[in-house]
Amino acid sequence: MSTLRVGLLGGSFDPVHEGHLELARRARAQAGCDEVWWIPAAAPRHKPAGPIASAEHRKRMLELALVGEEGMRIEDYELQRAAGQASVDTVRALVARHPGHRFHWLLGEDSFDSLDDWVEPETLLRLAPPVVLPRPGSTGHRPRYWRGVEVQWLEGPPLDLSSTGLRKELAGGRRPRGLPPAVAAYALRHRLYGSGTEGESP
Repeated sequence: MSTLRVGLLGGSFDPVHEGHLELARRARAQAGCDEVWWIPAAAPRHKPAGPIASAEHRKRMLELALVGEEGMRIEDYELQRAAGQASVDTVRALVARHPGHRFHWLLGEDSFDSLDDWVEPETLLRLAPPVVLPRPGSTGHRPRYWRGVEVQWLEGPPLDLSSTGLRKELAGGRRPRGLPPAVAAYALRHRLYGSGTEGESP
């Protein structure tokens, strides 16, 4: 089996938006990632309220968003486990499954700044060194190392998008900018965020 340099991008993706996609694209273009593996969470530990849309709907939106995107695939490891799977446990499992691959953890600067709140962040980043996308309004301070682990910063304009804001627009029946058209159409068709309850299954 060939050795790959793989970017791991975890999150609830509720819904997946262009900010997520741009992080993945830049990781391939700038960080030398052969592939990006998207890891939708069952219920992220740092978001106690959990996702609004079901895992089934969030995975389907990811599938729609990744149509035509080269070198990207969905890794549903966390969806097969209990809610609250820690990122470090996921990375340990993937390293054990693919011992020849080189992994990197992809994240936005806001998540990078909150690493102290994560479970075993030093172990996570030793197994998968971080690749970070700057956030809007960043101070420009970009440390080269985090607790001894080298940090790679991506270049290019940051995108000011949040899933929370996009959900509010979808709740009002609008197709917000920053969502792939197929994802917006799907979310509206299934009323994922409009009434507090989901529509029919995919």
